[in-house]
Amino acid sequence: MPPAAEGGALTFSIVIPTYQGVDSICDTVRSISALRCSDRTELIVVVDGSTDATTSKLAAVECRIPLRIIEQPNRGLAAARNRGAGEATGAILLFLDDDMICLPDLLERHARAFRDGADAVVGAFTEAGSPIAGLTYAEGAIRNFEPPSKSVSAFDIYGGHFAVRRDVFEQLGGFDVSFTQEGNYGCEDRDFGLRLLETFVVVGNPNAVCRHEKQISPIDYLRRARQSARSEARLLAKHPEVRDEMIRWSGAANRSKRLRLLSQVPIVPQIVAGCVGVAVTAAARTPLRRSRGVERLCHAAYAWSYWSSVYREGALPELWGRNAVC
Repeated sequence: MPPAAEGGALTFSIVIPTYQGVDSICDTVRSISALRCSDRTELIVVVDGSTDATTSKLAAVECRIPLRIIEQPNRGLAAARNRGAGEATGAILLFLDDDMICLPDLLERHARAFRDGADAVVGAFTEAGSPIAGLTYAEGAIRNFEPPSKSVSAFDIYGGHFAVRRDVFEQLGGFDVSFTQEGNYGCEDRDFGLRLLETFVVVGNPNAVCRHEKQISPIDYLRRARQSARSEARLLAKHPEVRDEMIRWSGAANRSKRLRLLSQVPIVPQIVAGCVGVAVTAAARTPLRRSRGVERLCHAAYAWSYWSSVYREGALPELWGRNAVC
C-alpha cells in the first residue's frame, strides 16, 4: 500500500505536460481546483517549450491546490511527464493531458482503487462531437472510453488519464522518451504499460472520469498518422511479443486488399493527406463543416497515410507478403 498522509488520506501529485495549449490547460487547472481532495494534493504543470504565453496566463489562474509551473525546452511528451514526476512529492502520480476536465470526485475514485490494492489505475474519459476541430457533423454525439476493470492490456493504458504509485514509476524508470522525440507521437504509455504489467497490479476504473475537451486541427490530425506509425513501429521493435495484439488492436487483418496495395505507393498518400488537411481546414469555415462526407474524407486520408507509413517503417510486414523484420 502507498504511504498516506495524516488521517489516512492518500497523497496525490497531479502531473500535466503542456505544449502550445494555453487555453485548454487553464480550463483544466480550473477543474482541478474544484476537486475534492486532501491538503496534501499538489499540481505540477510542465510547460514543454511553449511559445503561447502559457506560463504567464496559467500563473494568473486561481487554483485552490498548490500549483508549480516548470518550464523546459521542448523535449516531447514523455520527457515532460518524467520531469513532472521527478519533481513530485505525492505517493500517487496522476498523469493528465492538458485538455482533460476533471469531475469533482476524480481523486476519490482513484484513491478507492489504490486502497483496494492497485499499483496503477487506468481512468476513463468522454469526448463530445468530432475530434477534428471545426467539423460539426457529430455535434452532440458523446463517445465513452472506458478501460476494462480487469485483465487490463497495455493497449488499454492511456497516458492522458493514468495514475500510478510513485515508487513503482521510479522503479520502472518512467516513460521511454524515445517514443515522443523528433516528431513522434504515442506508444510511450503502452511501452510503460508492458513493463508495468510484468510485475504490478493494474486495474481499469470506469468510474474515474474526465471530459476530453480539445479538438485537433485537420492538418495536425493527418500529421499524426505518420507520427503514430513511427512510434508503433518502434514499439514492435522493442516488444515483438505484442505483434498479434497490435494486429488485433489496429484492425490490420481487416484492411482491404485495395488499401494494402495503395499503401505501397510512395509519397502520394502523404501528399494527399497534406492536401486534404488544407481542404478540410477551409471547409470548416463554410457550411460544409456539417458534412458527414468531409469528416469521412479526413478519416480516409488518415488511414491511407497511416498504413503507408506502417509499410515504409517495415512494421507488420506480413500484411504485404514480406518477411517479418521486427
